[in-house]
Amino acid sequence: MMKAVCRLLLATVIVSSWLPANAENDFERACSTLTGESLPQVNLTLDESRMTKETYIDGHIDIADPLARTTGEVLCSFDCRLHWRGATSLLYDKKSIAVKVVDEDGEELNVNMLGIRKKENWILDAMAIDGARMRNRVLFDLWNEMSGTPWQTDYGQRNGTLGHFVEVYFNGDYHGLYCLTDKIDRKLLGLKKAKENGDEVTVRGLQYKCVSHSKACYLSDYDATASVDATTWNGYELKVPEDYPSLATWQPLMDIIDTCKLRASRLGECYEEFFYRENLVDYMVFVLAFRITDNSLKNTYLSTPDITQNKRFIITPWDLDASLGNSWQGVWQGEMTSMKFLSVVQLYNKLYNYNPDFRQAFKARWCELRHTIFSCQNLKLKMSKYADMLKASGAWERERAKWNNNPVPMLEDLHGEVDRVCGWYDLNMEYMNELLKTPWGDVNGDEVVSGADVTALYSVLLDGATPAGDADVNGDGFVNGADVTALYNLLLEQ
Repeated sequence: MMKAVCRLLLATVIVSSWLPANAENDFERACSTLTGESLPQVNLTLDESRMTKETYIDGHIDIADPLARTTGEVLCSFDCRLHWRGATSLLYDKKSIAVKVVDEDGEELNVNMLGIRKKENWILDAMAIDGARMRNRVLFDLWNEMSGTPWQTDYGQRNGTLGHFVEVYFNGDYHGLYCLTDKIDRKLLGLKKAKENGDEVTVRGLQYKCVSHSKACYLSDYDATASVDATTWNGYELKVPEDYPSLATWQPLMDIIDTCKLRASRLGECYEEFFYRENLVDYMVFVLAFRITDNSLKNTYLSTPDITQNKRFIITPWDLDASLGNSWQGVWQGEMTSMKFLSVVQLYNKLYNYNPDFRQAFKARWCELRHTIFSCQNLKLKMSKYADMLKASGAWERERAKWNNNPVPMLEDLHGEVDRVCGWYDLNMEYMNELLKTPWGDVNGDEVVSGADVTALYSVLLDGATPAGDADVNGDGFVNGADVTALYNLLLEQ
């Protein structure tokens, strides 16, 4: 406690000597009133009119952190380069920002921002569509607790981001609440660099990012005529090694998709040549439990540390705002989860329906997690902790004054939003328990998908019979003729 008090006294002395006599702007005022409850204050010096997604511009970043986690000093300052980041989110007034720290010569500079890890590239996440401003952070915290890389890394097998809430200023003017996070990159996941030998390049570590809904995203097919000499291919971006797009870098993804096109019985025999079952199960449970609506495989990374040694990939989630009752537009829906979020992915569709071992592993993992990491108590504890932090620091009040209803409403009482989310989650857990009793397409409730389910489904549609299992085969919330088509497609996959 004494060290903390001394550190804050030192902060006051340092800030007082740093500020001009007539300190006027918002960042300077915030720095002069830092307390133990303050969030880190981040000022970006930039020409906002020149900011784009495509090109970095020169800028500067100043960080005032009461805990002095970056350099051991309360105040620290770096040159940097900046650009907007995102896709649909670029339409919003409050945008996320990519920050690359550089030295005086413009070379990349590794900095341990807020004690997260030492690196040069950082993200300031705007969280603009999240009325609670914490969904992405909370869910990554939970993911990091439950699932790591199957191989050793320099970062404790972490398979997700870490981050801290900060308040951001543009040229001294208050701009809002952000979350400063690291990235899902080569160093975090321990992916080996490509090996160069003269003009020859041996691809080793690989990472793809799925950025659009496509047949390739669902692992069902791909356009074989698409160029393999580009860093984008069939809705994926090549992240590692981004300097060497070629057939060698894209062929492993083609092999995965070709394998997922096999009939279910054959896929069940060989899918572990390309994936780790534990990781697949964890991701499937994660998406369904928290109703993450825009993350079938879009908004995920597929990574392997060295394709020359092992061709198995892991999934890493990304962009988790469309979750916990919210849509991707930030609209509160409050609907229960649905298998349709994952049933569109051939790999999950076939494994869950036709591979008893996989389905049992999935159900066992859900039973384990719902009483531990995924418990209602654990979710509420994490959300309430962040809510207390944002309220006590005054950041929530300032953020709401700046951005309420732009683009989404923000409740004055942040704890009320936490209660709404946790109340929904309690109901969704019960729904999950019922949902997972039967495989997709098991209309008659005998725990297998067969021709008998067709008969049962026709009885529901024609005679109004009550199904013993789940007659909503395609997961769209309705029972109609489309479910007959979906059921026949399931049977054909066997």
